[in-house]
Amino acid sequence: MKNILLIRGLSREKRHWGEFPELVENAMDIKVHTLDNLGCGEFHKKTTPVTIRENVDFLQEQFEKLYTENPGEWYLLGISLGGMFVTEWAQRINPFKKVFVINSSFKNLSPLFDRLTPYALQMMTKSFVLSGQKQEEIIYDLTSYRGPSSEHGYFKTNEWLGYRNQYPMSRENFFRQLACAATYKLEKKPKNEMVFMSAKGDELCKWTCGKAIADFCDSPFYLCKQPAGHDLPMDCPEFIIDVLKKEIDFPIQYTRVADSISENLSAL
Repeated sequence: MKNILLIRGLSREKRHWGEFPELVENAMDIKVHTLDNLGCGEFHKKTTPVTIRENVDFLQEQFEKLYTENPGEWYLLGISLGGMFVTEWAQRINPFKKVFVINSSFKNLSPLFDRLTPYALQMMTKSFVLSGQKQEEIIYDLTSYRGPSSEHGYFKTNEWLGYRNQYPMSRENFFRQLACAATYKLEKKPKNEMVFMSAKGDELCKWTCGKAIADFCDSPFYLCKQPAGHDLPMDCPEFIIDVLKKEIDFPIQYTRVADSISENLSAL
């Protein structure tokens, strides 16, 4: 049996994957697993470490039980800050056959305002003095191509508000996670095979950041040109699923839809 572990990003918990895990399982013969980061979700009362390394230490400890109970091949996928976590994990001895990174960036590979666009910085700063409802609307606005006033945005922001009310993330933990994301550098190629994905419409982190990491790692890079923002699993899950089908060795041959960067760069 094939297994894949999903890791979320800044201030997001495993429930923020939404329908994505079920869509992946329905589309291919693989079991999806999720874990919360320290300071998020079920671990919201614990303090978030200020280094990527310590956060991954915790994830690795949590993963041991999953790995023991679910024999077979394992893959790893992370988005945004979660992409930094899984890249750090790929520097270590691990059981993952391949590691996937979505819409992530690293301090030494991309300029500051490519990693966090001026618009995103302005909106995030504004959100600190607003209510939880307004904060979720801003997060949705920054991470989806659809506005928070859309029907999808209305239902999603209210769903997220419910998560926040049950497992509130402290402001201290938010800033500790932000410090992790701002300072992490990739000094050497990971040990694992890596695959990178970005959304051309990402208004939080420019897609060129993902391309820079892929170049550094000599790894495949896939660019989603369909309507999609930073939360690619929410906006265009079929793109990610197609990449997974191509990059994971399944016995059944799937039709390839997503083109690699070398094949579609000329169309930008």
